[in-house]
Amino acid sequence: MEVFEKGTVVLSAKYLSEIVKKSPDVIHVKLNENQSVTIKSNEIVMNLNGMHSGEYPKSSPNRWSWLF
Repeated sequence: MEVFEKGTVVLSAKYLSEIVKKSPDVIHVKLNENQSVTIKSNEIVMNLNGMHSGEYPKSSPNRWSWLF
């Protein structure tokens, strides 16, 4: 994974995992200013609405937390 700029956003794990499973190739993820995320893989372009990470409850230390 190559990170060009750090950022955080909360996304639906259900939708994100389905996109990753079905993507035919390398995935490029871009965090937009309005807390949405653009995901590109080959000619496929998808947009997911996210939530500001500061508005989401913190997970317990025993759980995995994925921030993009």
